[in-house]
Amino acid sequence: ATRPHLLVLSAATGLCTPGLAEAVRAVRATFGADFPVLVGGAAFDDRAAAPPCDVPADVLQHGLDAPALVALVCERLGLPRPPL
Repeated sequence: ATRPHLLVLSAATGLCTPGLAEAVRAVRATFGADFPVLVGGAAFDDRAAAPPCDVPADVLQHGLDAPALVALVCERLGLPRPPL
């Protein structure tokens, strides 16, 4: 009933490639090709042993922890950061 402003997905390992990429395609098929998607989690951490997921290039990927990813989302949407 309410259109979201963006989608944030989390992935623990590089094995998420097919499912994560498919989720991004499905969401964009519904909300448009420019719909903002952010992905985070251990799969996107530079120190992670697993390879990064193969998601579209315009998807913001970051290995931030949850509070840092919330801060990034708030910054992107122009919202105040919630207290942690």
